[in-house]
Amino acid sequence: MAKRIPHVTGLAVQPGYWLRLTFDDGLTGDVDLSRLIERGGVFAPLHDRKMFAQAVIDPAAHTVAWPDRQLDLDPEGLHEMALEHPVAVKRRRRLRLNSLVKQARAAL
Repeated sequence: MAKRIPHVTGLAVQPGYWLRLTFDDGLTGDVDLSRLIERGGVFAPLHDRKMFAQAVIDPAAHTVAWPDRQLDLDPEGLHEMALEHPVAVKRRRRLRLNSLVKQARAAL
């Protein structure tokens, strides 16, 4: 069975190089991107806090992106990072129901 890729559904820029992200599975967590930005390369422009603050959710990729940089981040990696600093976990009933349906089908 293929692993489901989480979708970013909410984004708020926090002080420093932190983002508060909400995912479609109900997880809300804080993600520190400072180490990624310190690596430089394609991430170097994000060192400018004004540029960093332009983070948006890419509606096609369902992840964090920066419009004029053609740069987006791996949603699975962001989800793992958000799990390290969770703010809230609200399970959405529909997702639980879908999971139960899949488990029932697998048992048949």
